[in-house]
Formats: sequence, C-alpha cells, structure tokens
Amino acid sequence: MIRNLFICAYLLVLSVPCPGQTIDDFFDGTSLQDIRLTMSDADWQNVHDHYTDKKTYYTCDFEWKGLVVQQAAVHTRGSGSLNPIKPGLGIEFGSRVPGQTFLGLQTLILRNFVEDPSSMHERLTMQTLARMGLPYLRTVHTRFFVNGNYVGLYQASEPIDTRFLITRFGEDAGYLYEGQGGGGFHFQYLGENPSLYVTALFDPKNHKDDPRTQVLIDMIRTANQASDGDFVQAMSKYMDLGVFVAYVAAEVFLVETDGILSDSGMANFYFYRRAVDDRWFFIPWDKEMTLGPSDWPIWRYTQDNVLMRRALQVPELRQRYLDTLHLAVEVAGGPNGWLAQEIEREYSQIRQPMLDDPSRVCLVGGAQTKCPAAMFEAAIQFLRDFAKQRAVFVNKSLQDAGWTPAAGAPNLSAGAAANAASGIALLSPGEQVAVQANLPLSARTTASGWPLPEVLSGVSVLVSGVKAPLIFVSPTGVLLQTPSQLPYGPSSLAVTVGGVASATIPVELRPANPGIFVAAHAGGSVVNTASPASKGEIVVLWATGLGAAETDDSSGSPAPSRLVPMKNQVSALVDGVPAVVQWAGLAPGFAALQVVILQLPDELTGGKAIVKLSMFGETGAGYALAVR
Repeated sequence: MIRNLFICAYLLVLSVPCPGQTIDDFFDGTSLQDIRLTMSDADWQNVHDHYTDKKTYYTCDFEWKGLVVQQAAVHTRGSGSLNPIKPGLGIEFGSRVPGQTFLGLQTLILRNFVEDPSSMHERLTMQTLARMGLPYLRTVHTRFFVNGNYVGLYQASEPIDTRFLITRFGEDAGYLYEGQGGGGFHFQYLGENPSLYVTALFDPKNHKDDPRTQVLIDMIRTANQASDGDFVQAMSKYMDLGVFVAYVAAEVFLVETDGILSDSGMANFYFYRRAVDDRWFFIPWDKEMTLGPSDWPIWRYTQDNVLMRRALQVPELRQRYLDTLHLAVEVAGGPNGWLAQEIEREYSQIRQPMLDDPSRVCLVGGAQTKCPAAMFEAAIQFLRDFAKQRAVFVNKSLQDAGWTPAAGAPNLSAGAAANAASGIALLSPGEQVAVQANLPLSARTTASGWPLPEVLSGVSVLVSGVKAPLIFVSPTGVLLQTPSQLPYGPSSLAVTVGGVASATIPVELRPANPGIFVAAHAGGSVVNTASPASKGEIVVLWATGLGAAETDDSSGSPAPSRLVPMKNQVSALVDGVPAVVQWAGLAPGFAALQVVILQLPDELTGGKAIVKLSMFGETGAGYALAVR
C-alpha cells in the first residue's frame, strides 16, 4: 500500500482557472475586476458630503460578474485617506440582511490610494508575503462604478474578520485586536493600568465586553522584564519568536516605514491570540507605505522596539532574521526577478483605468489634491528602481552582517514545501507535502513499514519544531506527512541532514489545503482522455490536504480499515457547477491520503471539466478531469 501511495504522489495535476464564482476567482489578479453599486443618488452624494461620518451606512445593491447582493450597505472608512473626492469605502453585506455574504465575505474593503500614487504598494507587498510563506491578505485591483458611472480605480482587500480567522487559524474564539498605531509605543511596558493598552493601543475587534487585557499586559511585561537568560523560555508561552522575527524581516526588506518598526511606534497590524494555546500572532494590515527607499538599512529601528531588540540578542533568532531577509532577496530577485516582472504586469493592467480615473487623489505637498498623471508614472518608476536595487542592497548588507549559509546545509527556497498534489505552498494537518531541496544523498530511500519514520537516511524535517513522518527522501527532496497535532497559523519548516540544519523557512498551516492526485471510475480504473468520465457519473477522487479527520489515530500510521470521515464538510465545484459529495474521508490503509466520492453534475460538456474541492468556503487548486 505504501508503494501505491508513492505512485499517487507523482501523478500530474493541471491547475487551470475555473469559471465558477468563488472567493479565489474574485481575488484573481490576472484580470481587472469590475464592481458595480446601485444606490440612491442622494445617498451617494451624502457619502461625499459627509465623508468623515464613518458610522452612517447607505443601502445599495452590489454586483460583480452578474452576481448581485441586494440590500448591502456602503460606508466611508479610513483615517489619513479620508477625503470628499474619492472616499475610501467599506461594503457590509449583512448589515441589512443578517447572515448575508458575498462569496463568504461578510465585508469588503475598497482602498482609494490617497497615500500611494502608484496604487500598487499593498498588492505587491501582500504577494511578496504570500510567496515567502508569511501571513497575507488577498487583494485585487477593481474598476468601481456607481449607478453606471465610473468612479475610479480602487483596490478590493480581504477583511480580517470571523471568516478570516476560521480559514487561517481554524477558530474564531481567540482574541483579535487592531493595532492603533503610533503614539511612541514600541512594545514597552507601561504599567498595570488596562486603559493604557486597550483601547488606546489595541482596539478589540471581538470579545469587546471582556478583552482579557491582563493577558496582553502580562505578555508585554514579560517581554520587557524577563532576564536575558530566561527571555526565550518566558516568551515562548506567549509567542513563537521565530515567526515574529521572520515577519519583521519581511517588513524590513519591503521597507515598511509605518509598520512594526517605525520612528513613531508600531502601526498597521492586527494582533491575534490563538484560543488553542494563547499564543499571539501579527497579521499585516494597510501596506500602502511599503516599498520605500531601496537603501533602507536592515537594522533601522530594530533597537527601538523592545521585542525586536531583545529577540536579536538571541543568536538563533538573529540568524533567523538574517535568513528571512535572504529569503526575501531570493523571492524578489534582481533587475529581472519576480518583483520587477510583477510590477510591469500590474502596471500594464491598471495604467489606463488609473489615467481614466476621474477622481484620483493623492498627497501633493502634504495636501490631498487631484493626482497628476506624471506623479503616477513617477511612482511606477520608483517601484521599478526599488525592484532593481533593493535585493542588491540587502544582499550586500547581509554580507556586511557576516551572514553565510551553514556549510553543507540543505538550501530551502521560499515555497519549497507544498501540497504534493496541487503544488500550493500551504500546509494542513495530515497533508502529503513535497519539500524541494538538494540533499547529499545518492539515491531515494523509501519508508518500509509503519509507522512512518521521523528520520530516514539521516534526514529529518521539523514543522513547528515537531518531527514529521517521512514517506521517502531523495537527492531532490522529501515527501512527508504534516504532523496532525499541530495548531493552525504562521509556522516554520526546516530540513536536517546528518545533523546539519537548513535555514528555517516560514510556512502557513491552515485547516485545509485541498489537492487532487487522480480521479478514478467507481470500478477503480483511472479517468483519463482514453477513458473519460460521463455526466452524472460517480467518480472517486484521491486527494490530500482535506484537514482533520474524525479519528484519534496519530500521524505516520495508516488510516484504519473502517471508514473515517473528514471532520469538516467537503464541497465541490465542477466547471463552476456544485457537485454532490457523497462521502469524504481517509483512504483506508494509507497515510496522508484521502478519498472523495463525487457525483458529477449533468450539465457538463465534453472535453475537460475543472474540479475544485472546497472547505470553509476556500477552494483548492483546479484538477482537469476528462469528460465525454
């Protein structure tokens, strides 16, 4: 059975866009999205006339690609971006109709680019964070219309709300705060008065009647007062410091001048205390001020922030900081790297809509005014220069800091760990994960029995500090099972060979990350172009990444012979049409492999149909299924 599992891992999966309407389709940045509101002309005028009134909601109908959400509500939002010409907006889908959502979104944020004349900073930042395996928000550019009139180019951004917490952390019972920013707060202990922290510095977004401020105070006091020898151990109760310094390193590479490190204090973040273990995590927010001067020093303000200063005094954490900066260099690349190419792609997508924008506003001489076209083009050129110069500057700074990779250590690049079926660089519990790495091995070694070993040919893989069960190791990488007991959220992965450890790379552990290896007819034969599936047929999908199952069996062991269903509901779209999932659960006798029994819709046309599995409202990669 183990041999068959290895064969499954090498079956190719084709990821192509699915015509169905999902949250991923909305945030598909390969094309410009169009959002249309229909509302009273008088109310739309009031949005402009009373733009500082962020608490008044105006009824509207929301439309995207023919999908209409009626009786939604629009309101102004923002702080420094507030203006009467091109207001920043929030769309509330359930304000008038409780429980109503748009593709699972309770709200949608529309940014107006007042503080970013290029209109690309946040989107580029979030994409960089995603490619590095760090927490990020989905964003997309959109043309915005009201009552048929083009209002201008906006950015639609994913909100940090209950849905976000469930899809990222598998829970919404924890404590979520929005950092209020500035005020000279650099994580210093201010005393025991709760009002000095909540809501002055940390605004609770849930549990508002009981925000448990004392836990926040205890953490900050510990960060300030723990002895040098006890600092890491004392803070590990509250935070994974490695995850923290990795996130800050990414902000530093991206020159976030108004983020965790700044001259005026910590800003533009959400702070979440995970319910399962009370650990805290930073979540990025409002990244219009990133991508500043390309010669921004990698140590700027690191000594001002108490938490960062103390973390960098720990050799292992200092190394993690430098390693992550190097990872960012690799992700961005140089003059012709990914970042430079992405700037040109987005520029070509938004240039005309931006020039056609009748209400574009930006800061000129500190005042909000009509944004000149030349200012937009100059801002784009600044981004081009950043892409050419930043990686070079940071790489030189790393050399000056004495950074070198450990001799003989495996080299892990960003996104090296991915779902073995889909190639999506996210991890979920019990998932089959392929890790790409050059290892000093002469041949592949395969696990020969149960339970799967945690060390194979001298190779081990740590995920969140826990050794993962290994399926095989080879000169080009590792196939493993994500330990099922790990909590969801920002995490880390490292490979050790012969006692020499690789640099630790950031990874995200999510409740689910569906990927499909292969589809089979009910009789067991593979569905392919020579033997396509039929409309209405029941097919069997062999998959991984469906999350937790209703079993206590440990990682590395075969699934029991009895049928064990997945803990959470699995749904499916086939060419955008909902399909009936008759059963989803563990594949008996295998590890890290799941089975989905699916009845195909009757509406299919011949050729190829795109199958996408979905959990928590989040879809996995598409799988091309041959159909007649």
